[in-house]
Amino acid sequence: MQRIKPSVVILVVALGLGWCADFLFYDKNIGVSVLIFVLLVLAALFGLSRLEKVKLAPRNWWLIIPLLFFSTMLLVRANATLTFFNLVAIFALLGLLIFFYAAGRIERLTLLDYPVVFAVTTKQMLTQAAPLVTAELQIALTQRARLRPLLRVVRGLVFAVPVLAVFTVLLASADTVFAKYVGDVAQMKFFNSLPDTIFQILLVLAVGWLTAGSLVFSYSRQQGSESGNGRTAVPGILSLHGRVGFVEAATILFLVDLLFVFFAWIQFTYLFTGKAARTMNYEVYRDYVRTGFGQLLVAAALTMFLILGLHWMSKLATPREKLGFNLLSTLMIGLAFVMLLSAFERAVTWENVQFYINTDTRLYIRAFMVWLALTFLWLGITLWRKPERFAIGFLIAILGWLVTVNVMNPDEDVARYNLTHYQQSEPDLSTRYLYLLSDDALPVLVDSLTKTTGAVQTNIRHELSYRLFVMENDPRRQNWQSFNVAHAQAYDMLERLKATGQIQ
Repeated sequence: MQRIKPSVVILVVALGLGWCADFLFYDKNIGVSVLIFVLLVLAALFGLSRLEKVKLAPRNWWLIIPLLFFSTMLLVRANATLTFFNLVAIFALLGLLIFFYAAGRIERLTLLDYPVVFAVTTKQMLTQAAPLVTAELQIALTQRARLRPLLRVVRGLVFAVPVLAVFTVLLASADTVFAKYVGDVAQMKFFNSLPDTIFQILLVLAVGWLTAGSLVFSYSRQQGSESGNGRTAVPGILSLHGRVGFVEAATILFLVDLLFVFFAWIQFTYLFTGKAARTMNYEVYRDYVRTGFGQLLVAAALTMFLILGLHWMSKLATPREKLGFNLLSTLMIGLAFVMLLSAFERAVTWENVQFYINTDTRLYIRAFMVWLALTFLWLGITLWRKPERFAIGFLIAILGWLVTVNVMNPDEDVARYNLTHYQQSEPDLSTRYLYLLSDDALPVLVDSLTKTTGAVQTNIRHELSYRLFVMENDPRRQNWQSFNVAHAQAYDMLERLKATGQIQ
């Protein structure tokens, strides 16, 4: 019995995944479908690797854990912003897994290597399927005997047409429902759905093409994937290392440190001691804490990239130069912590002013500040020990931030905060922006029906009634591929409220 070639199996599996993508995602809401598709991709990647005799590099196994976590969060959370970030994380992690499946060390990438890895992976996904398909077509054309079964099928179709016509006429005359469908076909009504059909076919082919390219590329990187210096070999990196001398770099760091020291002195003198709040007019103080918050976060982030950029570009020839650079950079990291502390203080102060409306952005930024501080700490450690390991910590910090905000459930926190703070004093503010919240907030809103009165309770009833109306009239919600825990729980709660007459 002739054995099927691995290339043919890859193409068949890739087309199968393309069909799965169409079945799971076309005209469906985001839900359990993403987790299922990721599991299918992983199964194909692991299963076909045995056929190709390729093994996963054990040191890169950890990429699968956050990949499955964010896929699961798309099943659990309904927040649109989190959904977007989770999808971006999934695509990024899949790209890294494809590149590092069989070889390489992800912890040896620099920050500049990451965009190059994604660019290279994308290019290979687009191009690696072409040689595979071309080779199989050439083999099929050169071996005409392989085409004979197909030609016989075509000949059989030609002979079957008159036979089908006779039986179709007889069966149509015997059954009116069958005759109706035959009439629809005869009048070419199926052409009404032709654009959708064409789009689905293109979707299957596109996903199949990209999947085949991904599989071929991931299996091809087995040997020679690391350079002689131990770094993962990534083509296309622009090297500017050594273009700036120590004196120039130290001058920049010293002057910026001097500026930051003066700023830190002002923070300890005016903000942290409460002097600004005591001496400034209330409206001026509100603007003072509100307008400086975002700028400080940007300044802190730029500080990190300034240190990294100077370290990358500077020529530190002697141990004394390295020591001086590290001391100035460490001082800058400490002053950056002061900026983050000032930004946090301003955020807390702003949340306590009158008419403050809580949003999920507040939680995103709070978590961002914490993880940015941890990233600065990691930068300080790697600066003295292994500078090339900073990038992997930076990646973990990004993933950690996204894990944190997923676990925090921002919409639920926003709903609880606004309803608690403004129910009595400003009832309109507590419910004005409920329509912006996803179904993650439904447990809080439903629970608040028994804890609120008057206009607040009326607004919540109207919001819940409208949400139920939207759900009942969403045909995509009925598809199991669109199943989402938050949506399902929200629908069940709203149905019970309607059954008891609490909402319409």
